[in-house]
Amino acid sequence: MTTTDRTIGPAGTAARAVIGIAITVVAVATMGVGWWDVAAALVALPAVAVAAALGINAVLGSTATKARARAAWSGTQIAVATVVILTVVVVGTAITFVTPVNGGSIFLYFGLSMLLASARGYDGCEVLALPNLVLRRRDAIWCPLYSPVDRSERVESG
Repeated sequence: MTTTDRTIGPAGTAARAVIGIAITVVAVATMGVGWWDVAAALVALPAVAVAAALGINAVLGSTATKARARAAWSGTQIAVATVVILTVVVVGTAITFVTPVNGGSIFLYFGLSMLLASARGYDGCEVLALPNLVLRRRDAIWCPLYSPVDRSERVESG
């Protein structure tokens, strides 16, 4: 991905960076982060996000339905985003009960994902930032936090 592939502007970039840093710092400072948490944040939770996204792609089937699922602010897009985010949160929470992983891993995953999205200029929900990097894809799902900022920047610039 080159710098011309950025799909967010300065405000979207700054918002993701500031919130990503804040969430990461809060997770480390308040919950403590061990190697299990780092492994969950960098391996397990991205794998869950990829699996959820691939599962949804399989369920959606047709190209037209997949296109609707990638259309910003569509009902399908909001449903897809909700399913992927909830899947990551539910699995991330569940593993805290059966492994030494603590709740900081979820916050660490989201914080680091926001930093990656900021660095890459990625306009989708941060939950897919790392999986997209690994899979060399550009799948985007609507993000309730950043989509309004990104949309306003596109309107202002063009």
